[in-house]
Amino acid sequence: MYPNKIINSLMSLITEMLCIFCNYKNYLFFKNYYIFEKNYMKKLITSFAVFFGVVIMSQSTTVKPSDLICATEIRMGEYYKKHPESKKLAADLNVELSELIKNGKIIFNKNTIYEIPVVIHVISDGSTAGTPYNRTDQQILDWIEFTNQVFAGTAPNILNDTNGGAVIPVRLVPAKVAPDCTTTNGVNRVNLSSNTQFVQYGVNSATGYNGVHEDIIKQFARWDPSKYYNIYIVNKLAAGTFLAAGYASFAGTIPFFDDCFVIGNVVNNFSTTMAHEIGHSLGLWHTQQGSSGNSCAPNTNCLLDGDMVCDTEPMIELLTGACVTGTINNCTGNLYNGIEQNIMAYSSCTDNRFTPGQKTRAIAQLLQFRSGLLNSPVVLTTPISNSAVLTPSCIPTALAGSNGDHHTGISMVKFGDINNYTETYNTKNSQFYINYTNSYCLGKATTTIPLTSATSLSVQVGYNYPHIIKAYIDFNNNGIFEEVSEVVMNMTNVAQQTVVTTNVLPPANAVVNIPLRMRIIGDMDLQGFTYNGCSNPVFGQVEDYAVTILSSLAVRDVEKEKITIYKNTQNSINISSTENKISTITLYDLSGRLLKKYENINSNNFLTEPLYYKEQMIIVAVQFLNKKQMTQKIRF
Repeated sequence: MYPNKIINSLMSLITEMLCIFCNYKNYLFFKNYYIFEKNYMKKLITSFAVFFGVVIMSQSTTVKPSDLICATEIRMGEYYKKHPESKKLAADLNVELSELIKNGKIIFNKNTIYEIPVVIHVISDGSTAGTPYNRTDQQILDWIEFTNQVFAGTAPNILNDTNGGAVIPVRLVPAKVAPDCTTTNGVNRVNLSSNTQFVQYGVNSATGYNGVHEDIIKQFARWDPSKYYNIYIVNKLAAGTFLAAGYASFAGTIPFFDDCFVIGNVVNNFSTTMAHEIGHSLGLWHTQQGSSGNSCAPNTNCLLDGDMVCDTEPMIELLTGACVTGTINNCTGNLYNGIEQNIMAYSSCTDNRFTPGQKTRAIAQLLQFRSGLLNSPVVLTTPISNSAVLTPSCIPTALAGSNGDHHTGISMVKFGDINNYTETYNTKNSQFYINYTNSYCLGKATTTIPLTSATSLSVQVGYNYPHIIKAYIDFNNNGIFEEVSEVVMNMTNVAQQTVVTTNVLPPANAVVNIPLRMRIIGDMDLQGFTYNGCSNPVFGQVEDYAVTILSSLAVRDVEKEKITIYKNTQNSINISSTENKISTITLYDLSGRLLKKYENINSNNFLTEPLYYKEQMIIVAVQFLNKKQMTQKIRF
């Protein structure tokens, strides 16, 4: 740690600088208070930013050190005030997770790495390339890779599963496909050097303060958050009067709000700030969560109290003073057991670890709330093609209701090969109608289905208000959505964020072997209002997809392969075909996430290694050498 005399000299310098502002009504002076960064050099720099910057940002508000909390907590607190339904959903999930963890029902495949596609927006104040507020592309990509190494436990001095830490199997992957379907390296740049508020004060998450509000920044740079995790690098960052190195939103928030902001100083190959912020985005709280000053957090139920992780003992904020390793934790009466070195802790110790409990909570939240990101095709080298020629039909022309951030509509559609996560209606994209068969590359929007067997259709609704869902398929291909014969889903009073599912069996006289229009309507369930296939949405969305119904012969030919698929007592999957050799076997979970792939089999029989997907349904997709395919579900 830096010698006290250096800190005292710095404090004297800051005292002299603050005298410039002695005429301000609210003269602020904080001694030995460190924000967020826990490496020694970063603490010293950030302390200077707090002492000097808080006077500028505070305006007429007096803030004591004891009032200052993490900017993520401030931001999430404000968010939950505006969206109490999200807070309730998070609380309900916490209760569910606590029961699953307590009963040992959450087990993850140790070989799975969960890839999250990211776009990094550099919001520049005009600084020279390579300096902290305008890092080069390579510096940014190296920083992302270093953060991946922190999660993997391979970064210098970071502990992993073998030496007292825990690997969190998450990997940030810079996007390869931009929203306009061009290639990208995952770095997007915006020059705001002409904006004096930004240059002088940076970004603020709250209104009524100096700095450019974060929503304005998102108008300059924001890629679809259902496809990309948006990361912003800025010159200065605040939440109201509180200056910070970064903040992020928790999993489960409205995608419009789902992102991470950091200052350029932390973009390097030694700071764990980004791992800390991504930890927040995966649902991890600070380890001192629930404490106040010297008062410890309650710990009656470690799965619901404090940070809701049982192997992170209660602690208080430890930013001031020397590292406490080897001393007594007053919250437990025992020696600190490593919590003071946790990446999610506020401590003057060097941070070097996550815990197994944090891993469990993070991955459970990831699978619950971010499955769209895990299946995002923007990390593919070649963009998806969805072009289909459809019979013209009525097209919604406007919202029937008022424009606004309703966050109502459709957030996911799955049907056959269609697997499309999307934004609900908000003023940033204004998408009340989208035809996903027209030059769309960010999700699978076309599919084939069989004529003589049912196909499951799943739709997830938006984040506010009870919804209606109606779905049509133009089975006779006349461009008209018939209320009697072509409605394949019709549900009312669907709670926000709910997934609803139905089975679709085409009529025997359906047009086959050419693309048909499927229309999905997701909107607010308004009393007395009736929606039809040509209605303008009121506050929600209408989406079009392409469905090709294959004749019975084309689909049922695969039965001639006479294939059997089953799980044996050793938890291996046995696949045998008496008619044709197997080329490839692919395993997916029900969200469509790839689990395993076996290629170049060239045999009639195949046996996997023992697989451990406890309490899961697995989809086994088999492709034969003759290019025919079939799928079957296996329960573990």
